[in-house]
Amino acid sequence: MLLSAKFIALVGFVSAAPLALAQSPVWGQCGGQGWTGPTTCEAGSVCTYSNPWYSQCLPGSNPGPTTTTTPTTTPTSSPTGGNPTPTGSTLAALGKSIGWKYVGGATDPGGDFNDSGFVNTYTREFNAATPVNSMKWASRLMPFLVPLKDATERSRNVFSFGTADQMVAWAQQRNMIIRATAGHTCVWHSQLPSWVSNGGFNAATLTQIIQNHVTQVVGHFKGKLYVTPIFKCNAWDVVNEIFNEDGTFRRSVFYNTLGESFVEIAFRAARAADPNAKLYINDYNTDSTNAKSAAVLNIVKKLKAQGVPIDGIGVQAHLIVGQVPSTFQANLQQFASAGVEVAITELDIRMPTPASQANLAQQQRDYQTVFAACKRVPACVGIQVWGLTDKYSWVPNTFPGYGAALPFDNVCGFISVTCFMYTQFYVIRTTTRSPPMTVLLQAFVPKRRLSALVAAAPVALAQSPAWGQCGGQGWTGPTVDIFPCRKRPSLTIGFIFRHGSGGGGGSTTTSSSPTTTSSSPQPTGSGLAAIGKSIGWKYVGGATDPGGDFNDATFVSTYQREYNMVTPANSMKWVCFVLPTHSRALDLWCYYYQDATERSRNVFTFSTADQLVSWAQQRNFMIRGEYAWDVVNEIFNEDGTLRSSVFSNTLGESFVEIAFRAARAADPDAKLYINDYNTDSTNAKSAGLLNLVKKLKAQGVPIDGIGVQAHLIVGQVPSTFQANLAQFAAAGVEVAITELDIRMPTPATQANLLQQQKDYQTVFAACKAVKACVGISMWGLTDKYSWIPSVFNGYGAALPWDNNYNKKPAYDGAVAGMLS
Repeated sequence: MLLSAKFIALVGFVSAAPLALAQSPVWGQCGGQGWTGPTTCEAGSVCTYSNPWYSQCLPGSNPGPTTTTTPTTTPTSSPTGGNPTPTGSTLAALGKSIGWKYVGGATDPGGDFNDSGFVNTYTREFNAATPVNSMKWASRLMPFLVPLKDATERSRNVFSFGTADQMVAWAQQRNMIIRATAGHTCVWHSQLPSWVSNGGFNAATLTQIIQNHVTQVVGHFKGKLYVTPIFKCNAWDVVNEIFNEDGTFRRSVFYNTLGESFVEIAFRAARAADPNAKLYINDYNTDSTNAKSAAVLNIVKKLKAQGVPIDGIGVQAHLIVGQVPSTFQANLQQFASAGVEVAITELDIRMPTPASQANLAQQQRDYQTVFAACKRVPACVGIQVWGLTDKYSWVPNTFPGYGAALPFDNVCGFISVTCFMYTQFYVIRTTTRSPPMTVLLQAFVPKRRLSALVAAAPVALAQSPAWGQCGGQGWTGPTVDIFPCRKRPSLTIGFIFRHGSGGGGGSTTTSSSPTTTSSSPQPTGSGLAAIGKSIGWKYVGGATDPGGDFNDATFVSTYQREYNMVTPANSMKWVCFVLPTHSRALDLWCYYYQDATERSRNVFTFSTADQLVSWAQQRNFMIRGEYAWDVVNEIFNEDGTLRSSVFSNTLGESFVEIAFRAARAADPDAKLYINDYNTDSTNAKSAGLLNLVKKLKAQGVPIDGIGVQAHLIVGQVPSTFQANLAQFAAAGVEVAITELDIRMPTPATQANLLQQQKDYQTVFAACKAVKACVGISMWGLTDKYSWIPSVFNGYGAALPWDNNYNKKPAYDGAVAGMLS
């Protein structure tokens, strides 16, 4: 059985140290081998078992004891030919075993119906189908779609269901549930016939048109869709994609004529057409706690309060590899809190093509994350992927350069499932099913997807692959990894100066790093820096410069207590400048830094920088700018190409080598870094940076480290954050998080502050998990002096201390991450 290190983190293997509380708070640890803290959770959360070493307080109410025995109450009718039952032996069967209504895909009559490999795989694995286009108001022809000329009201009040009926018959023959998307959907701004979109109807007429269309389509399929012996209902996406990204209503013929009342009109018509149907609202980019998701949630609550019959929220989840939002599960939960079902309705996770092994491995973890999130939210009733196989996927035609988004490759091969649906992984290893859940290693299968542990039975390999299990209680598989399998040691590295850096408490240590003597400042902090030192980090610090904060006694005392390093924000830069869009606050910064450092050619002034160094040395701080230097900064575009600058435009990429060699000649003992932003996930920019580092090192250019700035947004810490640090470290360099802050919309809400706590924990835990990550520097100390509000309008509250120097939940998250 292969157990991903990322999976452990996802199910909560990162936890705070035991706290002396009567009850653990939500997201806190509440059990596990060796745990001595509280074993009950505060109101609104339940102690949830993850594995023998860790249980966590997750939001929700206690569902009561589980049982594997037959329920005492059973459906009054037994399965018959008229009530199809799931036939899938893998994904659908597993979904059924954990209480889901379906695991399915999306298709329509066309070439794939004549592909026996497609049909056989679909029938074996899925128990549900969503019509892609055949139930839409009108079909939009695309190069890879079969023309659906009859879908469903191409001319006013002339309905044709031939293709949709064919779809339903195909599914019923295979005992499939049909999750209808009422023309995917009853009311949608897209794929409308011109007589609707350009008809110029008044409000009364358009209302009648909506009511008639919904009545005819829903009524035609009444009782035919989404039926099983247990779950007897239809499900329709009544309205689809009605919001903009900022949470405002999308401009459409419906909204422009009727305002938001068109939503109520559609839902009431659907309920009248089929009183037993489950009625859904469906949208994309609602897979995190963002403005669009908030709009969906708010209208659902408003509709329900007005008695409008809405039963479910569909989350499309068209995702990108390595970018599954960290708030994915929390978002499902907040939707469920409105008292509705939730479902993942159109899942695919695309990647740049051709697919790399690294991206396929990350995609495996991403699918695991999504399936596990649905499993952990009781109101989540099932998942449908948008298709089945890459062979017929919509992605390459819609997102040029992307593909490989589905669980099955072009020949419908894949490696067996499945522990994403389970949390007790050590039990799964000994569970037998029919057919046995063993790894299929056919040579024609290029993908490893949809498997949290890849298999339930141990794999007979001489060595475990990367991310594979290589030991543990009861483990009988291989104990040798492709990469050495070992316990993570507790590092003891001496504290040394860092670009422009400072102190944490505890005894000093020695190392093979540049020698430190009594003349080198020793750490004095008793807070975050001390914890950082205890786990082997060189520093935990922040960024500042001479200015108002230097005259703020609380700032100085808090900084000294918590940090052991300082990064000069601006005082060691070539020169200070202000962008036209920036505020007076930055003008004031430049007032202090007018001498930084070469305003006129070959005329150097260091007075402000010297003032900072003196301030830090008096407090035994490390200076990131003495031990280590960011030799080049922000040199890449988002696509991984070199940013256009006077340096690159004149010298090409050789300016990088020139700078590093000059820095090494000036200080042979310094650690020399490359630093950039938006390099906190496995993306094109990170790849560009990594490739340059490898190239430089191969040419003997002295580059020692990669700095990841990590200016993040609450709820959007990339799922590949740790993997990205690890891939940088694999280049044989140090890595550091150099400018961390995690901003949120202001004013701050309690929900965002709690999410920020989890996000800080994630970042700190990721650095701890990567041996080459030597420390974290936050971009400031307190929200009081943060740069965020002046640069990102409407955002702030990004640092671990508020304006009054009170520790925010983010502080506890940082501590929990280091103690994980």
